[in-house]
Amino acid sequence: GDDDDTAILYYEVQLVTGGLAQIGWAAIFETTFQPNNDTGDGVGDDASSYAYDGSRGLTFHNGQEQIYPTLSKQNTNTSWQSG
Repeated sequence: GDDDDTAILYYEVQLVTGGLAQIGWAAIFETTFQPNNDTGDGVGDDASSYAYDGSRGLTFHNGQEQIYPTLSKQNTNTSWQSG
């Protein structure tokens, strides 16, 4: 309803590239998130942002990187599952 403070968001993107493929998001209303090209700070480098690197199969959050199981390159009809 109109009084509900919560939202459910769905966003889908398809990145087609032979090079680096990264995507991320940040809750800028909850933090003072400030990306900085000089220091390399971007999404995934603070507690209110997340990033996924499909080229290297990595996720980033709160300045930490984790290996995310990648999909078979032959199976292009499978989606990345959140978790």
